[in-house]
Amino acid sequence: AQLARQHVAPVTDTEHTLCAIWQSLLKLDRVGIDDHFFEIGGHSLLGARMLTTLNERFGITLHLKDIFELRTVRELSRHIDFLDTLRRQEPVAQTSAIHQEEAEW
Repeated sequence: AQLARQHVAPVTDTEHTLCAIWQSLLKLDRVGIDDHFFEIGGHSLLGARMLTTLNERFGITLHLKDIFELRTVRELSRHIDFLDTLRRQEPVAQTSAIHQEEAEW
């Protein structure tokens, strides 16, 4: 398994978590945020295992197609952070709707 030409270390918490998960799944000493999952030894079965781990760890819903579209830690991390932001805003949006409904009465 070959790593990206230049190793770019993780910075955010999500990137660190993803790199650790990929290292464990792919049995690599290190993974950079620009390494391509399939180029460093990943395949669809490992991708499916990774999805289960990520969905449980982050409390989000990723689909198998996401692994094929978001192939680097950097891309996947941004998507996870986006989904996490939406998840955290959802109860606020629901609460606002309830207050709006009450105000109309």
